[in-house]
Amino acid sequence: VEKKEAQIKDSDISGKVNLANSAIVVKSKLNGPLVVGNNCYVENSSVGPDVSIGDECTIKNSYLNNCVLMKGVTVENINLKDSIIGNNVKVANKSGNNRHYFKFSLSDDSQMVIEQ
Repeated sequence: VEKKEAQIKDSDISGKVNLANSAIVVKSKLNGPLVVGNNCYVENSSVGPDVSIGDECTIKNSYLNNCVLMKGVTVENINLKDSIIGNNVKVANKSGNNRHYFKFSLSDDSQMVIEQ
């Protein structure tokens, strides 16, 4: 079995960050305390402090602070604070306005898309 190391490209990491070996981080800022699970992809985002990300999550163009994301979550183009996101949830902002911060508690297998 080949051991895989996390891939970090053009990113900054500060504080205590626990990054799974299979995670990929591109053009992002990670601020501990922070845990990133297996097979996660983080791109063009600022994550932390006080964030826990479960396995198989995707975070793009977003800001996360004081959040818990369970397994299989997708977060795109949104700023989240003080949020708990259940398993297999998609949270996206398609409005083009990424200036506001949102606070959600979303149950498993749900979807939250902001259109305007």
